[in-house]
Amino acid sequence: MRGKGKNKSFKKDITVVNLKYLNSLKAQTEVTLDTLKKAKIIDKGVNQVKILGDGDLKVALIFKLPVSQNALKKIEKAGGKVLSVTPPLPQTPPSKLKKV
Repeated sequence: MRGKGKNKSFKKDITVVNLKYLNSLKAQTEVTLDTLKKAKIIDKGVNQVKILGDGDLKVALIFKLPVSQNALKKIEKAGGKVLSVTPPLPQTPPSKLKKV
């Protein structure tokens, strides 16, 4: 089997969590990777999560994970807030920037 495994995808798998599964958390809980792992909503091996807006959220939570636009509306409607919508981009040192 020539070439098998040479062109593997380096795309990272993002686990999707819908809002309807987060109603079991207590109000004003900070939703992070560790919180979701402790509540057994996601597996221990998961490194990236995105919150989607399927279902209704009945508890006011504080999100520190990327969320979709639909999820953002439902979170704010439930009285919660999102502190980080997208992950921060890595900073490139000025010496590495190329001038065009």
